[in-house]
Amino acid sequence: MNILILGSKSFIGRYIFDQFKKKFNIFTLNSYFDEVDILKLNNREFVEKYFNHLNTKIDVIINLIYIHKNNLNDELNLNINLIDKICFFVNQKKTRIIHISSVNSSDSNRDNKYSYTKSSLEKKIIGTDRYTILRLSTVIFKDKDNKFIGGRNGNSLNVFNFFIKKLRIFPLINNGDFIHTVCFLNDLDKFIDILIRKELFLNERINFFTGQYITLKQLIRFFSKSYNLRIYFLNIPNVIIQCLVNISEIFNLKFISEQKLKNLLEQNIEYDKSIEIERYIKLKKID
Repeated sequence: MNILILGSKSFIGRYIFDQFKKKFNIFTLNSYFDEVDILKLNNREFVEKYFNHLNTKIDVIINLIYIHKNNLNDELNLNINLIDKICFFVNQKKTRIIHISSVNSSDSNRDNKYSYTKSSLEKKIIGTDRYTILRLSTVIFKDKDNKFIGGRNGNSLNVFNFFIKKLRIFPLINNGDFIHTVCFLNDLDKFIDILIRKELFLNERINFFTGQYITLKQLIRFFSKSYNLRIYFLNIPNVIIQCLVNISEIFNLKFISEQKLKNLLEQNIEYDKSIEIERYIKLKKID
């Protein structure tokens, strides 16, 4: 089976590539997408430039590409234009696409550019004939140095590791009771393998995590226990957060928006709002 991985240099993409090259014919692109080309070339011109070397039938495309920019309009415009071109290629070749999204995907919060853009991309993917949208919670993996890594470029847990391993004190807001979910990278590649081989969940959105909701405080304890370290928690009173809100309003600090402060309050790692994971639990029994 011929698999094209878009975003094979990303944190998740590298792992998927290494695992899948042992069991599938894996294809990647010869070069990164140029942002000028994404915005200026029409769909056909873009496909001819970047996909023309693929002179064999592609059975499945795994799309992991996401481009981060400093503001919503740039991030949204660039990613929407790119997904339009990828969808054009998918429809042209009549292939299946497994699109990696986020359980944080939401079209109701433009202040969170990542969540809003992810939701907009899903709407484009739904326009293809054979898709599976795989919404991931925070992806974590234990590397060869016994350190948990995950998130964007594998660096999103660096702050966590700093507090746990170096300071041994972790600051919490609202006692760290906000509910989160995580998924493990080595579970993810097995699940995608099942999606491909069994052709399950066509034209559906699947939310993927371990199946257990966990508070931030529990998650930090899980990390520290794995490191064989004792962690101490420092609870930050709400009055301090409220002071930040008041200061931002008085001095009109636009870089501290009300929504950003709310996100800070929630200490928001990606979390799932549905029960779709039950379908994955049933799937494990099938396999």
